Amino acid sequence: KGHTFTNWDARPLTASQLRYAADDVRYLPLVWERLRCELESRGSLAWALRECELSTKIPARFDEESQVRRTIKSWPMKPAQIPVLRLLTRLRDEIARKEDLPHRVVMPDETLAEIVKQRPVSPQQMAAVRGLPKRFAQKYGDAIAQAVDEGGKMPPEKLQHGKSLEETGEDRARIDALLAIVSARCIAMGLAPGMVLTRGDLARWWMTRNSQKPEALFEAGDWRVDAVGNWLDSFLKGDAGVSIAWQDGRPKLLEP
Repeated sequence: KGHTFTNWDARPLTASQLRYAADDVRYLPLVWERLRCELESRGSLAWALRECELSTKIPARFDEESQVRRTIKSWPMKPAQIPVLRLLTRLRDEIARKEDLPHRVVMPDETLAEIVKQRPVSPQQMAAVRGLPKRFAQKYGDAIAQAVDEGGKMPPEKLQHGKSLEETGEDRARIDALLAIVSARCIAMGLAPGMVLTRGDLARWWMTRNSQKPEALFEAGDWRVDAVGNWLDSFLKGDAGVSIAWQDGRPKLLEP
């Protein structure tokens, strides 16, 4: 951890910095070899490779809507403030691309919310915004002020949230029970439950399973179908069970 907060922009890098950076990758071949053997022994190597393959195909794109909703989730806003937040979110992405920096370094979500609340226009007001780096306030202050001004003139916006199906007490009990069973089975298989499914995924599937438009728990071709999906279908029909034993210091699945 010696160089966690070091200045990596400085040149030349010291010998200590170079060793520290090399340590991030020098052990990867050994780590992969041991991980591969472990995955093979559990019969899940193909699933891991498939998941890695899918992760490399996720487009690196700017998702404005999710960023706006994420900010509002932590800092609720009035409908009239949302257009300002939306324009500032777009501007932050433009600045991040120009500066080749993460969004959180340019302007954290908290700073966006602070700008929406304060609506700074002068250099002095811009400098007083908490979390806004001084150099960005000086360099992009006019653009920020313009976004604040334009957003303030736009019609109020009320974000629409997807309709959630209300769970009865019985639904909650069954969903939670299924989640516990599936999670225990995943752990016994050497899978992180959160990587396989979330309660929200399970709840949406459970609540719509008998409707005209049921939601699939997993997409066709997803490795999770083989890992959990097929078994879960059989389990709910009463044709499969789950048997777990404690072996070698950890839970282990006894069934195929």
